[in-house]
Order: sequence, then C-alpha cells, then structure tokens
Amino acid sequence: MQIKLIGKRIFEYQDAFVAFIDVLGFKSLMNSEKHDAIGVYFGIIDQIRTEGADDKGLNIISISDSLVFTLEKREGHELQQLSQLCEKVRHPKGNC
Repeated sequence: MQIKLIGKRIFEYQDAFVAFIDVLGFKSLMNSEKHDAIGVYFGIIDQIRTEGADDKGLNIISISDSLVFTLEKREGHELQQLSQLCEKVRHPKGNC
C-alpha cells in the first residue's frame, strides 16, 4: 500500500484487480416487459454483494448499465475469483 500527499489531499493506493463490465442490452432489458429478467440481474448483483461482504477486499460499484468490481490483492487467487464473479453476471442461472 502506498500513501501519497498531493496538495492537501492524502491518497491511499493498494494493489488490486479491477473488472469493468458493460451490460450489453441493459436499456432494452429495462424497457422490456420481462420483469423477471431484470429481477434476476439485480438479484445476482445483490447476491454477489452479500457474498462479498464476508471478504472485505471486494468492492462493487454499479453505474447505470455498468459494473466495476475491485478485489484487493491478498492471497494470489484474486484473478480467478474476479473471473468467477464476472461469469455469475454473464450467466446468471449457471453454477459459477
């Protein structure tokens, strides 16, 4: 972890993996009459947030039709964990 002072602000940097996911078709999903599909999508995001609450190294930011996952580098398996999270979003009904 690095700490830098820039002007009057202190910035703390840490090693982490980042995944940016652009959800293609999000607008049509929102406008669709298939409310189950959007419910499944948000249910998966909530599930990932709940599971990630146990691992303090996981952060999730949702911005409109995009998701940003960050996972602190700790044990060496983070890239695989991040890949599995992305697969959960990609294939919501699959067992990832």
